[in-house]
Amino acid sequence: MSKIPLPAGALASYQAGMPLYRVAREFGIAEPTLRRRLHEDGVTTRTNEKPIAMDIAEMRRLYEQEQVTAKELGAMIGVAPQTVQRRLRQAGVHIRGRDETTPQTRERISATRPKKIDKDRLREFHAQGMSCREIAEVFGCNDEVVRRAMIRLGLARLPAKARPEKNAFWRGRNTHLYQVDTEGYILEKRPDHPYATRSGFVRQHRLVMEQVIGRYLLPEEVVDHKNRDTSDNDPGNLQLFASNADHLRDNMTGSKNLPREERERRRLENVRRAEQRVAAILAASGTGAGPSP
Repeated sequence: MSKIPLPAGALASYQAGMPLYRVAREFGIAEPTLRRRLHEDGVTTRTNEKPIAMDIAEMRRLYEQEQVTAKELGAMIGVAPQTVQRRLRQAGVHIRGRDETTPQTRERISATRPKKIDKDRLREFHAQGMSCREIAEVFGCNDEVVRRAMIRLGLARLPAKARPEKNAFWRGRNTHLYQVDTEGYILEKRPDHPYATRSGFVRQHRLVMEQVIGRYLLPEEVVDHKNRDTSDNDPGNLQLFASNADHLRDNMTGSKNLPREERERRRLENVRRAEQRVAAILAASGTGAGPSP
């Protein structure tokens, strides 16, 4: 394959000092093609830097004395900030934030370095049944660092779901007879119920409605709280719908348009009321003292 000849005068212009990009533009040839052809002819090309329309002394003054950033300088003269930094560095200028380590950078690097973990304290925390995440919070490191340290010491980690009181659903505040879920519904332990969960719980408001109508509710049937208090399971506060579609048509108007913060506030308020009701039930029955503070 024959080589494409260089345009007449292109080589002479480049050797006379014209930048490569200007030669390519002047003679209508792609810059990579021109560079390759020059290399094939044994010509060593220079670094192809576009001229900057500002004296290096003025750039240095603005950068060092006026504290103008490289990005701002680049915008002023129409080049990339990296080009400004390179030119300044070539002139012996100290580049801020790149040639030195700032306090923020040192803090970030320190946070990513492995923490030295006291083996005796780790064994003590392990004996107390603390999880890797809880131990990591004490040492101020990542739980993965704790996990690796426990492996090196031959300490067995807690199995998955070994601490139900740390589960958001369990909430760690009820006995084995009652639970409060994250939506503020009270659940009762009814392992013999045909629609109980795998752990044997049923939402209390459905149990109350079943007592009212004298049969088990079907899975598609919905029981709604008229006053929106999901823990108020008085029969007079409950309404039965044949399906969720009927429920939505009748009783969900406008609720989805509430701001997210308001929906979250109502959810937390329902949870709080549910826990208070469970505490009252347990106190009345003598089976427990209620939720812990």
